[in-house]
Amino acid sequence: AKRSEAAIRQAQIEKAFFPPKPPGCDAGLLSMTMEGRDSCRAVQDNCCLSPINTSHAHCADCGTVNTTVCHKGQLVSAMFPPNRQFYDAIITDGTRDDSAIVLWTSGETRFRDVQWQGLFTQTGLSCTSEHDGCSSHEQCNDDEYCFGCDACRIAHGGNPPAELCAPCSTYRQGACGKISNCQGLQDGIDGSCPAWKMQKSCVCKQKWSVRGEYPLAPALAEILGCFFDVRTRLRWCEIEGGEGACDSQVRLGETRRIYWQTCLPDSCDQCNCDCTPKCMAYDIIPEEGRLPPDVRPGNLTQKLKPSIISVSGVVQPTCAEGSR
Repeated sequence: AKRSEAAIRQAQIEKAFFPPKPPGCDAGLLSMTMEGRDSCRAVQDNCCLSPINTSHAHCADCGTVNTTVCHKGQLVSAMFPPNRQFYDAIITDGTRDDSAIVLWTSGETRFRDVQWQGLFTQTGLSCTSEHDGCSSHEQCNDDEYCFGCDACRIAHGGNPPAELCAPCSTYRQGACGKISNCQGLQDGIDGSCPAWKMQKSCVCKQKWSVRGEYPLAPALAEILGCFFDVRTRLRWCEIEGGEGACDSQVRLGETRRIYWQTCLPDSCDQCNCDCTPKCMAYDIIPEEGRLPPDVRPGNLTQKLKPSIISVSGVVQPTCAEGSR
């Protein structure tokens, strides 16, 4: 009997020191910090921080969290540590797991080291590092898919050079790669390629206008081809019809349904770059759907007025890449 009581007491002590983990990833309300991330990961494998807002998060299965992998050169909204306010910045070093180095577009040179939990995309999604990786295709950019680290190694023969499956291995067991690779490698993390990302692009209308069709629609009477909307920092155009297998989107206007898609300009005439050590890239803001009259097409390094350019990312020191 004494042995039985001792065993029960020992079990009670062990339970106090090592309480059973709750089912799933629930860990209560957590802070959007590295400490919050680590507390979530400690619950069990495959648990990730899922933001509720810019300061708090809950812990959920990695495959369901509303985050996206952010890369070097990407324009983001970053928390400035002294006042915890958000400002535009460009990721210049995203190789670390805990934080990224950013370049403030305002010219500020201090506090460039920002935790990943303080970085958000321009559309409001929380950034994660390439080392954190992905668990679903939705956690990669529009032109990317999530490949499984193990599946990638198998697709490349089992023991490929590390760079072929970089940045694997990752915490979420997947990494983001160019969507054009998915069909050939067949290494999607869920065993498939995301159909909605594989669709072909629609053709932009040469001339179009959606003036007055919906709130904050571009007020231009005529827009030519791919349009850069400085308000949303999005390039898009209206397309013909919207039927068939292309990546169209639809919006209900005042008088008609508007089919549109994101796009890139046909040339880099709408681009500009600074080839100093800053290596900043800019979009040229169109006037009435056209290039401003003082822009010389093809001259990427032309000095332009700040009023007609908008920061879009970083470029190679030679500016060979333009701002594409």
